[in-house]
Amino acid sequence: AAKPVTDVYRRNLQRAFVEEMNRLINTPLEPPARPGRPARFTPKPRPADARALARAQLVALDAQLRGAESRTSDKETRAHFADLRARIGVILKPPAQGAEMEPNGRMGGAPLGPGVSY
Repeated sequence: AAKPVTDVYRRNLQRAFVEEMNRLINTPLEPPARPGRPARFTPKPRPADARALARAQLVALDAQLRGAESRTSDKETRAHFADLRARIGVILKPPAQGAEMEPNGRMGGAPLGPGVSY
C-alpha cells in the first residue's frame, strides 16, 4: 500500500473543506437580520439537512485520517493529519463555554479530578 504524502496545495484544500463543514454545522438555519447591514455581508443560511450531512462527512474523514496517519512516514503529512483530526474534534465537540484551548491542544480550565488526566 502506498504511504500517503500530501503536498501543500492539497493540505490547504483539505483545511478549507474542514472549515466549510464547520460553517455548515455552526451557522444558524436563518441568519439574524442586522439593521443597516447590506444583505451581501449577511452569512449565507445553511440548508436544513446540511448540518447532519456535514457532521457525517467529518466523522468519515476523521476515520480516514486516523488510518492514513498511521501509514505515513512524511513528517509534514503526519502533522497535517493530526491537525485536521484535532480541528474536527473541536468542531464535533466544541469546548465548554469559557474554556480555552492551550498551546498543546488540550483544554484549559479546572483539573478533571484526582487521578484523572488527559
